[in-house]
Amino acid sequence: MTIHKKITVDSNHLYLFPLADFAGGGYVMIDSGPNTELAFESFKQNLDSKNIEISEIKKIIITHAHADHMGFANRFIEQDIEFYVGAPDMSAYTSGSQFESIIIRKTASVLRKNGVPNIILNEWLENKKNRAPLNSIPWLNIKPVVGRHIFPLIDNQNLEIVACPGHTPGSIAAYNPKTQEIFSGDTIIKNKIPSTGLHYESISSEKQWGGTTHFLNTIQELKLIKIKKVYPAHGPEIIDHRAILNYYLTHFRNFERKISELSNKNLSNSFEITKKMYRHFSNFHVNDQVKAIIKVICIIEKLNQIKSKN
Repeated sequence: MTIHKKITVDSNHLYLFPLADFAGGGYVMIDSGPNTELAFESFKQNLDSKNIEISEIKKIIITHAHADHMGFANRFIEQDIEFYVGAPDMSAYTSGSQFESIIIRKTASVLRKNGVPNIILNEWLENKKNRAPLNSIPWLNIKPVVGRHIFPLIDNQNLEIVACPGHTPGSIAAYNPKTQEIFSGDTIIKNKIPSTGLHYESISSEKQWGGTTHFLNTIQELKLIKIKKVYPAHGPEIIDHRAILNYYLTHFRNFERKISELSNKNLSNSFEITKKMYRHFSNFHVNDQVKAIIKVICIIEKLNQIKSKN
């Protein structure tokens, strides 16, 4: 029997689960919404409509270190809440906007080296300035996990953390073995290919982490889990998850093939390849243009790693 309650804030779905009495009672929540006053007020109104006091939330699982998922987490600090996060994303959680600034600087450098013109780069950077700040979470409140951590729920049910690296290095999901439901964050979303972004092996390293390779490995691992229903962080619930996972694999396989073909046509850089990959690239919003370029850069990096091993 499904025991969770769903709250939607902006386009984000948050999920609350009643903890077993021997686990302390109250609720464990998956994700917090974006860091705006409007979002937080909407969240509190949603709680009221479900007769849940904010003080009843004892633990929060954050599926990955993006602003719309960890946004108002710091508003719970006074309640001494424990935050369970994917260990590889720790620098983002503890450094917040400082971490984000470093990643933006690194990414801008990579984009520039790959031929992205200043008119696109400058507009993208300007858009980044207008985003809500990424507030950090104190170290003492964070419980880093790498998978298999168990949260005992009522009715003899459990939530089990599943490591899902790819969208970010520390992306995680939560799985209920009894109901065979998975709460996937941004790893499985209907009608959308999750981005793997530009990530680095550490905050001090310029070496790319290889999100695409990790994401594809995660998809293969998720296919081994018995899943009846997927509850994503955005969009509708998913019944046909295997079809979506197979679609992701096919999409990336075809994408790699096309990029490999274009790479052999002496195009000068990743930006030129991206324009060939996307027929309507010039009509994209600048943020979508940059996402497309980053996707191509990541695939080329993956193909180069394969070549170097052969």
